[in-house]
Amino acid sequence: MLFRSASSSTRDLLEAHGPEVCLPLARVLDEAAGDVGVDIIGGYSALVQKGFSQGDRRVIDSIPEVLAQTDRVCSSVNVASSKAGINMDAVCLMGQQIKKAADLSADRDGFAAAKLVVFANIPEDNPFMAGAYLGAGEPGEVINIGVSGPGVIKRALERLLQGNEQVDLGRIAEA
Repeated sequence: MLFRSASSSTRDLLEAHGPEVCLPLARVLDEAAGDVGVDIIGGYSALVQKGFSQGDRRVIDSIPEVLAQTDRVCSSVNVASSKAGINMDAVCLMGQQIKKAADLSADRDGFAAAKLVVFANIPEDNPFMAGAYLGAGEPGEVINIGVSGPGVIKRALERLLQGNEQVDLGRIAEA
């Protein structure tokens, strides 16, 4: 079983600090997650659909190094919304950051890039990895329970196919 957690968006914490705080903060998140048995932790996030704050820039600028040098930390950046439109500067920057993250973790098949999600229309509070973060309107403690869609589908298909019956698309859709 995989245990996941999310913190409040680190962009808010980094508004009042310089860039030298980014990696140490991520390492603390990584270590704390490990200490309590959490496999992956989200929240190293920025919301830039309307533009960049200083905290957003600090998060985005540090993403490749943070993801390459931590085991559990995941990151997300929202670059667009139906209301605000698309922040094309953010889209371009995130393309570069994804490439840097992959390059910095090339010895691990670019795994740092797999811990990064770039969103459009991210929900206010997102419990799904790798883009999870605790939204500003949420209480301090929240438990979200999710079901793995691909895993559930795989098991349903396996059960259906065990019967050695003729299985058509209609039966699969009903399973």
